[in-house]
Formats: sequence, C-alpha cells, structure tokens
Amino acid sequence: MNYFQAQAKAKQTSLLLIVIFIVGVISIILLTNIFIMLVLSSYQGNEILLSQDSFLALFDSYTFFSISIAVVATVVLGSLYKLRELSSGGHVVAEALGGKLVPRDTRDAKYRQLLNVVDEMAIASGIAAPPVYVLDEEGINAFAAGLSFDDAVIGVTQGALDSFEREELQGVIAHEFSHIFNGDMRLNIRIIGLLHGILLIGLIGREILNTFGRSRRIRSGSGKKNDGQGAIIMLGAGLSAIGFVGTTVGEIIKALISQQREYLADASAVQFTRYPLGIANALRKIGAKSSSIKSSSSSIYSHLYFADGVSDFWDNLFSTHPKLNDRILRIYPRWDGSYISKKEPKNIYKRDDKSQRKESVVEAVTTAAILSAMEQIGEASEPRVNQAVSILESIPNSLKGMSENPLTAQAVIFALLCSADAKVFSKQMKSIESYSEMLLKHAQLALMSVESLKRELYLPLLKLCITSLKMMSVAQYKLFKKCTQELVDADDKLSLFEWSMNHLVFTQLDFVFGMRKIPKEKYSHIGAIREEITIFISILAKEQKSDDSAAKEAFDSAKNRVGASSLQYMSQDLDTYELLEQVVLALQSAKIGVRKKVLDMAIATLEHDGLISSQDFEILNATSSILRLPLPLMGE
Repeated sequence: MNYFQAQAKAKQTSLLLIVIFIVGVISIILLTNIFIMLVLSSYQGNEILLSQDSFLALFDSYTFFSISIAVVATVVLGSLYKLRELSSGGHVVAEALGGKLVPRDTRDAKYRQLLNVVDEMAIASGIAAPPVYVLDEEGINAFAAGLSFDDAVIGVTQGALDSFEREELQGVIAHEFSHIFNGDMRLNIRIIGLLHGILLIGLIGREILNTFGRSRRIRSGSGKKNDGQGAIIMLGAGLSAIGFVGTTVGEIIKALISQQREYLADASAVQFTRYPLGIANALRKIGAKSSSIKSSSSSIYSHLYFADGVSDFWDNLFSTHPKLNDRILRIYPRWDGSYISKKEPKNIYKRDDKSQRKESVVEAVTTAAILSAMEQIGEASEPRVNQAVSILESIPNSLKGMSENPLTAQAVIFALLCSADAKVFSKQMKSIESYSEMLLKHAQLALMSVESLKRELYLPLLKLCITSLKMMSVAQYKLFKKCTQELVDADDKLSLFEWSMNHLVFTQLDFVFGMRKIPKEKYSHIGAIREEITIFISILAKEQKSDDSAAKEAFDSAKNRVGASSLQYMSQDLDTYELLEQVVLALQSAKIGVRKKVLDMAIATLEHDGLISSQDFEILNATSSILRLPLPLMGE
C-alpha cells in the first residue's frame, strides 16, 4: 500500500472513528439522562419518591433536551480543547510523557547512533528528520507523534537505547516512519482528542465526588444537616460510572483501529530494512523485559507506542497492540519461541551493507525513476536507506557538524544562498553582519566547504539543517527569516533556485512555528483551480525553455500526463514570483489527489529535456514541500 492509498485508508478509518464516537456520545447522553432523572426522582422535595409516576413526570422533553445539550457541549468542547492543544505538533505528546529533546549536536554515543538512524530513514523517505525525544523509562518502547511529517517527532525510551543493537533500533525507527507515512499519526491524534471529550464526563463526576465528599465530612463533623448533598454525591458517582462507559468505548476504539495498523507498520519496517531479524529481535527483547511506560499520561497515548505501554485490566481486555508472539511470528516465521534477555555479541547482527550501498549520488535521474519514487512514497526500501547512508558519508564532516546546531545551521543556509557575483556577495555579507557578527564568522566558515560541495548534496544538507532550525525560538526564527529574505533580495531579482530554497526551508518551518496553518483541503478536482495550475506549470515551462514554442511543448506534455486537456499554456509575460506566491495558496488548499496531479505535471515539465538534473530535483522538492507531499530518493 503506497502513500496515497494509505492516506485514503486513513481517511476511511477516520470516518469509522467518527461513527463510533457518535454512537458513544449518544450512549452517554441516554445514560446521563436516565441517571439524572433517577436522582431527581429520588430526592424531589428531600423525600424519596421512587414510584413510576414520579419518575415519568420528571422525564419531560425539555429536561431531556437540556441535559443532552449539556452533555454534547461538554464532550465537544473537551475534544476541541484537546485537539487544539495537540495541534502544536508531536512535541506536545513527547513532553507530556516526560521526553527530553535530544540535541542535534550531542556527543553521547547512544544518542548519536539514534540520530544517525533517524537521519538515514528521513533522507531515504524524502523528508527532514523529525526531532527526537528520549523518555527516561526502563521499559523498551518508542512512538511517533504529530499531525504530519512536518511537525512529527520520534520518541524512544532509555530502555530501548540501552537494549538495542543498531539493526534492532533501525527496525523500530522504520516501524515508526511507517506510522508517519500511513496517516496513523494524524488518526491517533484525532483519537486522543475525541476520547478526551468522552472521558470528560467521568472526570467531572470524580471532581464532584472529591469536592462534595470533603464538604459533607466537614458538615457531618459540625452536626449540620446535609441538605441535598447526598443527591449531588450520587450524581457525582453516576457521572463517574458513565465515565467508565466512556473509558470502555475509548479502549474499544483504540483497539479496533490500532491493531491492524501495527501489523502493517511491522511489515513496512521489514520492507524498509530488508532485515526481519532486526525488528523481530527488538520484539524478543521486549518479551524478556518490559515495554511499560510509567508516566502518568501513558494510558492516554497507549495506542501510539511500538509495543503495549500500559498493563492494566482494560489494556489487556482491549489491547491496542497484537500479541507479541503473533507479531514476531509474522515477521520471522522461523522463531523458536525464545526471548533475548540481554545484549548478544554484535557479530550476530553484522551485515555487509557496504556491498549493497550506492557509493555515489547520481547527478541526474530519469523520469521513470522519479515516477517510480512517486508511487513508492512511504515504501522506502533498503537501496534507498543505503543510498541515504552514502549521502550522509559524502557530506563533509564540517558541514554536517554545522547542520546539527540551530545557530550554525542558519550559517549553512546563508552560505548556500551566497552569490558568485562579488558586488551582490558583499551586500549579502553586510546583511549577515548586521544580523549577527558571530553568525557572519560561521557563514564564512561554511562557505569554505560549500564552494566545493557537489550540487546533488545541497538538498540533503538543507534537510539536515531544517531539523536543527526547528529548535530555534519563535523570535530567532523571525530574525532568521528576515535575514534570509535580505540575502535573496540582494541582487534585486529572484531566481527559481532561490524561490525553491525559500520554500524548501520556510514552507515547513512556518507550520512548525505557527506562522501559518495547514490549509483546509477544499478543491477536489483540477478544474476548481485551473487558472492557478496553468500559471504554475507555465512558469516552470518558461524557466526550462528559452524558446516559447518549446515551453508550450513542455506544458502540453505535462497536461497530457494527467489528462488535463482543458489547460492552455499562457504565453504572455507573467509577474513570476509575486504571482507564484498567490498560486501557492490555492495549490495548498487542494485535496491530495489534485496535489499529486500537480506534482506529476511539474515532473513532466522539468523532464522535457530528457533528464532531471540536481537543480530540477531541488525545484521538484520545493514543489513537493508546497504540496505537502514527500519526494523520496531515487533508489532502485
């Protein structure tokens, strides 16, 4: 199942989630009405009236409607509050579980290995590496959280770092990347938000019990009459019981949706690494030890984990994960049933990966390779992982080191944008100096390495920098963005490369720092944004071809690729980049099927001369970033 199929499947599952949620809310409405009517009937006028007539007399439509509205309002507001809280990104989940962000420039050997594995997976997948958090937990576990790959984070327990060999860690991280690409993360966040609203009824009941229970004890001690407080305490007890029903509904929802997705993620991890024993041995170590997470918030996020993170009665009854033995046997049918209680000699896991790696990064790729990659988004393979390793090894250590720190990562971006024109370069240096003298020194150091850097390494280096730039403060980000814009404007014109660099960096970071929100998808067919698509593809064609007739041929090739015969090439001069920014807003609001067609058209336009160069690939990546579609490496 490729990326686009997985996204469609996730949407179908979201509809199932909403249906179950509605059924749960209706059940809670009915239970709450029945219980409140019983309380009112029992304590009317401080006398116990349990007759059928007194109960039915209280059960009028106005009261039923009022109680129902109150329940719906409580559930909806509770869900919206939680969803809003989680909309900031996966870091909210990681921090709620006590996770600590791993600095990109850490020298700790275990953390370094973890970051390297995440970087390899990210480059192979075509995205910037997610920030990584480590939980101070002895249990062996991991998770991915976020709304999209732009704001995703990876979390790993200290127990996992202490227990895993590299291949096992790679298998687990590949499993989590599968959740990122299969739409599971966004679905999991929705589950957390919706369930919070349902569980809020029970929380209110427990608060009533705590508050009025204390108050009643005080009144009893002073000899005062407990007027009506028994009814209120009964109400609190009832709401707590109804909350128990909500908890049950929540566990059923998580179990129904999560179990099959764990099998899919396991299978994807094997496809990713081509080494079943890696993830199988990770599960075997969990079987010998524990995957428990002791954080007070662990049960809320139980369906996010690599393995069961809680072990109470309800978790065992409605488990969010398949049985450990079943998972191991599916991955490794020759398993003898034994677990691994300690680290085994490293040579047991050693593989000759070097022989399978691509030792160089190709400077141009065929259209077939690009289209193949498009169909395999979210299905990263071992050749791509090996190619990612080769890419990381090809980037000079000086630049890799600079990409790991938020300050020096800014300097690397500035170095990539510096002009070869002496006059423009001088102006750019003055802009950086006015921003920060320290940053100017770092930019000058970065320039020494960038000048000899192969062009095909610009993009992976840029993505390494983006991961570190996510660790800036909002104020730092605003200054960085302002300075970058000054560098781009230094020559009073904007090249397609500069436009691409801008969007590669800032489209994602703007989402991360709350400068813009992910647009609501509203355009379901090409015709709805025909003019914007026409302008965008026409500009790409003009940039590729100096001759207008050749540009039209490239445009026609693109529209024929997706069967959009109604699109007509715009031969008139276009106010290119201002117009592009307006077009971007419309493209981002299209549904995923339309965005894929736009990316297909961009590929067809840029490959019209037969090959897609490194520069073309940068433009494609900028386009894919705008369209929120990852574009993986061109592995075989």
